[in-house]
Amino acid sequence: MNPQQAKPKRQTSRPRRRHWTLARKKIVWAYIFLAIPIVFFAYIRIYPTLFAFQMSLHDYNPLAAEQPFVGLENYERVFEELNKTKSTTKAAFLNTARYLALGVPIQLVLALAIALMLNEIRWMSTVYRIMFFLPFVTSTIAIAWVFRMLYQPRFGLFNIILQLVSLPQQPFLKSPHQALPSVLALVIWQGLGFAVIIFLAGLKQISRTYYEAAEVDGASRWHTFRYITLPLLNPSIVYLLVLQTIAFLRMFAPVLAMSEQGRGGPLDSTTTVVLRVYREAFQSFDMGYAASLTVVLFALILGITIVQLSVTARSTNEADIMESITPTNLFKDQGKLTSVGRSRGDWKYKSFSYLLLTLIGLTMIIPFIWMLSTSLKPETEILRRDFFPTEATIDNYTEVVTETDLPRWYANSIIVAIISTVSVAFFDSLAGYVFAKYQFP
Repeated sequence: MNPQQAKPKRQTSRPRRRHWTLARKKIVWAYIFLAIPIVFFAYIRIYPTLFAFQMSLHDYNPLAAEQPFVGLENYERVFEELNKTKSTTKAAFLNTARYLALGVPIQLVLALAIALMLNEIRWMSTVYRIMFFLPFVTSTIAIAWVFRMLYQPRFGLFNIILQLVSLPQQPFLKSPHQALPSVLALVIWQGLGFAVIIFLAGLKQISRTYYEAAEVDGASRWHTFRYITLPLLNPSIVYLLVLQTIAFLRMFAPVLAMSEQGRGGPLDSTTTVVLRVYREAFQSFDMGYAASLTVVLFALILGITIVQLSVTARSTNEADIMESITPTNLFKDQGKLTSVGRSRGDWKYKSFSYLLLTLIGLTMIIPFIWMLSTSLKPETEILRRDFFPTEATIDNYTEVVTETDLPRWYANSIIVAIISTVSVAFFDSLAGYVFAKYQFP
């Protein structure tokens, strides 16, 4: 047999190695990175939510030996309370709705107006920003107690000012009709600086090209704001709208500190849903009912947030903005502004902005000045109507340092702040990196 005609040997087939493409490797690493924050947030967010739902189905009392299953009885009780003419639960939900309906629009409109003025000035802009942001970084409980003193009928600063301008004194927190607006004023005042900073950051991101094009076409300040600034601020508006809505729905600390014995009075006029949960859970120990209130509030927050995002969230592209910059839109029935007229208008606008910012800024720092002044008063002058002490003393500071465990309190606060900040930053950065760099199938 010719060896050249011999059949070649049949090679045994080996299983092919599965080669991983670069895209597949990226997907695997994306899921690995994402699994870490998912486990973290599932433990600190999802598990407590599920546990609260489980508690709402039981007659849960931590002091009792057994926690009997009651099904939906706690939810039936919630809706029965809501259907009553007068009940604490109904008052809590109605007051929470009032805080939300009044607080969010007032706070956002004020913050946007202040941010627009701050965006136009250069001199002392940093000072004004500090003045507006200072209340936001102050402890809510501490500043609530300061406002509680400012609202006092006889020696409170607000009633002293009313008396100076020949207006009658007001009961403020003592009145069922004035208590809720008084608490709301504190909440708006404290959160105003945060909204201002967010709006200001959004304004800084808007390109000057749009404003230059509008200026060439002779657009008025109002039409520039309507067709350029407002559409391009939509991401900031949506972010603040959702965030502040959740904050007002979860309002708790100001009402607890400013009402008598933290009951949300007088006559349930300031109580909120979260305060109602707190009182039922930790004072009445009816944690099953408190958990059902928590679940109902969670469902409300989730539903309102979804509606807000679906209604307000929209993308704004350059073509839409440039299309709106037309003579028809920008100066309807108005003549074009000359350069001289615009410069005069800018000078007046900046002067008016400085005046308003100074007045509003004073309202932001007066409570801190009063707090510092009161801390320097001796005990015999604390309840006097004088704004400044007749003889300043540091005895109050000496007492705090020598007779309390102040260093330990500060150490605990710093430890908690560091741990919470580092952990949230770490896990959020992992999730953010994954969503920014990888595409999931």
